[in-house]
Amino acid sequence: MKILNDSLKECVTKIRSICYKTYDLINAEVINNLKNAQGISYFEDLKRDQIVFYFPTTPLQTKILYPEEIILFKDLVKIRSIIKKSL
Repeated sequence: MKILNDSLKECVTKIRSICYKTYDLINAEVINNLKNAQGISYFEDLKRDQIVFYFPTTPLQTKILYPEEIILFKDLVKIRSIIKKSL
């Protein structure tokens, strides 16, 4: 069983290096940047081959800016349709 498992791991590693090499490099760079960032802590679970990052939380602040001019609903719909067409 161990021989079969090792063989499968080797095949997956080879296929991954062929198909996903670019993604693996990008992921490795993101992981290294997160590990070196201040305020972000992490835990590596080698058994499950995973890293869990803990991001700092900040309290939510609600800030509502009211326009100085009155905006009618029909104007709001027009603005939304213009934005939708530009996407």
